[in-house]
Parts: sequence; C-alpha cells; structure tokens
Amino acid sequence: MGLRSRLFLGSTASLLLGAPIWAQTSPPFDFNAPPEIIVQPADVRALPGQLDQVPMFNSNSPEWVKSEGILLSTLPPEGKQHPEAHLNYAFQGDFSLFAHHFSHTPPESKTLYVGILLQNAGPETATITIPAAASFEMREAPFQEQPPIAENSDGSVYAGPGSRAVDAVMRGVRQMDFPPEITLGPGQSVMLLNHGMPVRGLDRLVNGRSTFIRANSDQPVYAASLAM
Repeated sequence: MGLRSRLFLGSTASLLLGAPIWAQTSPPFDFNAPPEIIVQPADVRALPGQLDQVPMFNSNSPEWVKSEGILLSTLPPEGKQHPEAHLNYAFQGDFSLFAHHFSHTPPESKTLYVGILLQNAGPETATITIPAAASFEMREAPFQEQPPIAENSDGSVYAGPGSRAVDAVMRGVRQMDFPPEITLGPGQSVMLLNHGMPVRGLDRLVNGRSTFIRANSDQPVYAASLAM
C-alpha cells in the first residue's frame, strides 16, 4: 500500500512540475489559416417506391396561427375579397387533405378553430366519399420521443398528433366526426372539419391539431382551410 502511494504521488508531481503534455505535442493553432476541407465519399442510393399521382391539400403554413383568416384555399378567385389568396385548383377522383396547425397563445384564452371547407362550383351534383379520416388534438397525442424501431400493432405508438392521424388513416380508420359520404349540389359548400384547439386551463396556452383525410369526388370540388 505504501509503494502504491509513493508511485501515485510521484506521477502527480511529474504532471505538476513538468510542462503540459499538450504543449509538447500540439502546434499552436493558427486562427488565420483557411479551413481544411475533408471529403468522405459515400454512396447515394434511391429509396424504394415512388410518389403517386394523388393530389394532396396540405395546410401547414403558417404552422403557428396567430389570427383569423384563410390558411390555404384552392377556390376560384372570381368574386373573392382577396382573389390572390385562392389557387383555383379543383380536386376530382382520389385526393387527400392534411392540416397541421397550432394555436399561439390566443388573447383571453379563446379557442381557435380550424375548419376545412369543400365547395362544388360546377353545374353537376358532386358525391364525395371519405374512406378514412382522423383528427387529433395535441393533448390527445402529445409530442414524445420514440425509439428508432417499435412494434405498433395497435396504433398506440406515435410521436405527436400528425403521426397519430396519419397512422390511423393508413389503418383505414374513419372517426365518427367524419361522414362516409357527402352530396353537394351545384354551388353548395360543406364544412368537412370544424374542430377547436382549446387552451383554457392548460399550463401553457398552446395547443395544436393535426387532421388527415382520404377522399374521392366524382365531380370537381374545391377546398379551403380557415382559422377562426
């Protein structure tokens, strides 16, 4: 035991009295030297599969909604108060709708509602079928860390409201809030979604909602997402 103590003390003394090891082995750093570029070659491989031709109504900008108004609109611009806000694109056949927004501490803790409107601007009656649809509040599907790979046979594994809604629709789920079929006469409109993001009573006045819908229309229909 005494020998070990002497060896330890001797090693410590050498470190304290001698020059630092890094000063003996490392050259001084030149802050004016140009940066060194290190290239590491790697293969770039294409993922399997490909994109399909099904159009998607993707309402995600602004993600944080601070005021009322139009979020995204494909309606015709004619006769609108703000014609530049409408994209004039009609959906027919298979299409999908995704809306992902958060309320940003609304004044007086008011509940912000996000709605999706469908409009039949054509001369024929439109029949819209909805095989799958789901919408979740952030309180119903909070953001949480997940392992890289996890068994998810029952849909209980999700990282937030968006992944939970997409997972449900991929399983063919249609929540009770969404009808299996909608009929729109010429010029008629319908609110396909009208769901709130309440913040009253929360520790942080922040809430969000993600919605994913698969649909099919036998006639051209337009869509718009709105905040109120």
